[in-house]
Amino acid sequence: GALYNPSDTAFEYLNKSIELAQKYHYPDVEAAAYNSIGVSYHLKNNFSKAREYYIKASEIQATLPQEKYGLCFSLLNVGHSFKKQNKWKEAKEWFDKALPVCKLCGNTEGEASIYKGLKEVAVAEKDFESALLFQELLYKTDTLKLSQGFSKASLELEAKYKAAQQEKEILQQKQQRNQALFIAAAFLLLGAAFFFYFRNKQLLKQRQAKLKADMEHAEAQKLRELDALKSAFFANISHEFRTPLTLMIGPLKQMEQG
Repeated sequence: GALYNPSDTAFEYLNKSIELAQKYHYPDVEAAAYNSIGVSYHLKNNFSKAREYYIKASEIQATLPQEKYGLCFSLLNVGHSFKKQNKWKEAKEWFDKALPVCKLCGNTEGEASIYKGLKEVAVAEKDFESALLFQELLYKTDTLKLSQGFSKASLELEAKYKAAQQEKEILQQKQQRNQALFIAAAFLLLGAAFFFYFRNKQLLKQRQAKLKADMEHAEAQKLRELDALKSAFFANISHEFRTPLTLMIGPLKQMEQG
């Protein structure tokens, strides 16, 4: 609704928000809607109607301790509506009502608006001494508001700087962690490579030893087979010699015996 000010669409949305606020018991929202409707009428130069809604808003806000900031604006808006109609006395009365509220809640923006209104009232009434005083207060308040704005901007920048630093530190920590993980992974891979190298070397030695043992076993088997062949050969040779020698020795013994 506030975005559509001061069109008829604004009234449509703001009145709907008032209905919902009343239904679900959100008096702060109801007061804010009344104030926004007052602004709409104010922008349309319907100041009496604007005041009606400003005062409705202020009556609700006065009952809510947390709404002093909004109350300040509702009261000073009434003052500005009277000022627009050159009703200086009434304007001053409402500005005087709004000023302690704004000071109490530290609403420097509202305070500056009040001093500006009071200065214009004093000028209209040709009370230039008061006008000068309000001008000085306006200058001090604007300076304070500017200082607060600067401090707020500085705090925001500092917060952003800290956030950026934290993000940078987190990024560095992530990089360090990733680097550590990379180094650890490299060592693991290197260790695995050495393990598999020595393991394969050991397996190769075992295979070579087994192959050598198998060859030695085969060679021994061959030698045994060769020995068996030799033994069989010499046994056969011996048999071949023994038979004729036996046949020859028998007659020779008979001849020796006569």
